[in-house]
Amino acid sequence: MTSNTSRTRKVPTSGTVTRISPQQATAERMNVYLDGTYAFSLSLRALSEHPIAVGDHLRESDIDRLRAADEPDRATATALNLLTHRGRSERELRQRLRQKGYTAAAIDETIRRVVDWGYLDDEQFAAAWVEQRSSGKPRSRRALAHELREKGVDREIIEATIEEADIDEVADARRLAADKWRKERGQDPDKRRQRTAAYLARRGYGWDVAKQVIDELAAGDDTDDTLE
Repeated sequence: MTSNTSRTRKVPTSGTVTRISPQQATAERMNVYLDGTYAFSLSLRALSEHPIAVGDHLRESDIDRLRAADEPDRATATALNLLTHRGRSERELRQRLRQKGYTAAAIDETIRRVVDWGYLDDEQFAAAWVEQRSSGKPRSRRALAHELREKGVDREIIEATIEEADIDEVADARRLAADKWRKERGQDPDKRRQRTAAYLARRGYGWDVAKQVIDELAAGDDTDDTLE
């Protein structure tokens, strides 16, 4: 049977400040206790701009005002945590912060901060995205542009990034198709071509590139057969 003392205490919405202490996880935030019970936390910045002290009585409206002042700092902490997991475009980051319930004003301030600090840059994001795709899972220029548009990257940035990447679509398509072509060995020749072309099409390669690559692979097979 669960005892009453083990139940979670209700967070106070007003009361007298009895303690203000640093958080264990980060010294940049302070925990505020009302009447001996944890009530909320504040960043050092918010606390310096809206000072409170032990003995102060806080009404619900006072707490709302303090939390509103602290919201940009909470949103910034969330943004930095998201960016440490993987790079994001500005639109992606805004969407995630909205999903977490932050106000438009807090999000705007957060974006300004992380851009100023160099943690958010759509040009760098687009370049890293293209480089990663090209080295791991090649895509056509068209497919890369579509992916970056889905991420919310500006059209001019996309065009410049893809142009600077100097992508060799035929070489990339050949590298992708070679494995698929081997796996389809033994199939009807027309079906083998169709399946390999469809595989390349799903990665954004047009028929002109696909046909060139498949013809080269087929010619290689013919050469191998002749040598045998």
